[in-house]
Amino acid sequence: MKLRKVTEEMKEGMNDFHDYINISIHTPLETIKKLSENCKKCGHCCSYGSGLMLKDDIKKLASFLKISEDKLKKKYLEPVTRFGVSLFRPKLIKTKDKEHLPYGRCIFLTENKECKIQKAKPLQCKLTTCNKHGTDIGVWFNLNYLIDPKNPETIRQWDLYLKSGGRNIPGGKLNELIPDEKRLEKILNYNIIR
Repeated sequence: MKLRKVTEEMKEGMNDFHDYINISIHTPLETIKKLSENCKKCGHCCSYGSGLMLKDDIKKLASFLKISEDKLKKKYLEPVTRFGVSLFRPKLIKTKDKEHLPYGRCIFLTENKECKIQKAKPLQCKLTTCNKHGTDIGVWFNLNYLIDPKNPETIRQWDLYLKSGGRNIPGGKLNELIPDEKRLEKILNYNIIR
């Protein structure tokens, strides 16, 4: 009887599985997508930046806009480097009084705070929303798409990020990414460059 009552009370107080999930590096993409479904489409995050574009994102967006990938890159994207990885992101629109700042509005965000490319927006944009799990999902994205244990530079950059107080999730510690202590030490000491 008591167990049933507790379960019913839990159901009443529980919005959904979002309240009980603990994101780790091993959380499947499908689960991450479900956690990101409740985007409010307020335009807040797009007002201060744009998402990183993976190769598949570039192909999908070029097709959606009916232009070549080269034209997409020249007209709408800008190169960026994250954790030693070269990528593109949608250009940032900055007002004259804020040109010196590192952020701006995504080129695809309308004045009405709507995404012009909603149906083809980059994976990172789809996943990293302003919800309860947004920050952890951002870390998950970095660990699953940018940090490569086979690329020593990404490991060194991740180390700097963590040492500077960057957020982490289970599976993202250096010794979890590189279990071989000697190899990790060589990477961090620049004895292994590539």
